[in-house]
Amino acid sequence: MVRKVLPDGARYLGPFRSGGQAELLKAAIEDALPLRRCTAKIGARGGGSPSALLELRRCLGPCAGAVAPEVYGAVVARLEAALDDDSEPLLAPLRQRMAGYAAEQRYEQAAAARDRLEVLTRALAEARRIGALAGAEEIVVARPHPRGREVTVLRRGQLVSVTIVPADNALQPPTDVREHDLQPITGPPPRHLVDELRLVARWLDQVAGEVEVVAVSGTLASPAIGGAALQVRYDPGRQRRLVPGEARGRPMLRPLALPGFLSAPGRPG
Repeated sequence: MVRKVLPDGARYLGPFRSGGQAELLKAAIEDALPLRRCTAKIGARGGGSPSALLELRRCLGPCAGAVAPEVYGAVVARLEAALDDDSEPLLAPLRQRMAGYAAEQRYEQAAAARDRLEVLTRALAEARRIGALAGAEEIVVARPHPRGREVTVLRRGQLVSVTIVPADNALQPPTDVREHDLQPITGPPPRHLVDELRLVARWLDQVAGEVEVVAVSGTLASPAIGGAALQVRYDPGRQRRLVPGEARGRPMLRPLALPGFLSAPGRPG
């Protein structure tokens, strides 16, 4: 867990609304894939001592030289593919673990697995939604208004302008909007933008049934593979359940501090 994004070639997830969420997500990834949890530097031949996780088959032991770099690199590649495209390799092991605990009547462990599965699902879904929104250079949408049409301009997922166009006027993208020098967002959005991107994404969800896309500059799309598995049924109470392929609203944003990111080092060698 880190506080800021560095230009070090690592993959970052976040930012998160609380340290507890980041811890749950870290535990979820470690439950799904046998990645090492130590931070020691790995030499050409390993050089570290085997840990208990290696004996429990929860880690492949690259720091102890127990696995070939290309074999461990394939596990890291599975994580990268799950973050970028199909998330099933991450979600399926957690579902199986939760179901196994429940079948054995180990309900506390099943609940812990459920919480990890849910926070991982939400993090992956939000990364897709925000990434798709921030990836478009400009989006112009319109929806009905008592005085005509309400035209909203978004650039890189950020609100630029809202204009009321009279009903008898032709619906065209506004040309008098002040130019904004908004650079493409690579990796997770910075902390000062993530709340705005989340609010814009939530607003688009709320008006999806009445909004009309007037113009798009760039690409407005998100990966479709595994999308149904990232839809989460949200219950504002404590009874939270994951129902793949079914959604019932989304959690409300709360003005909590953003503690940081998860940093996933690159492949060894």
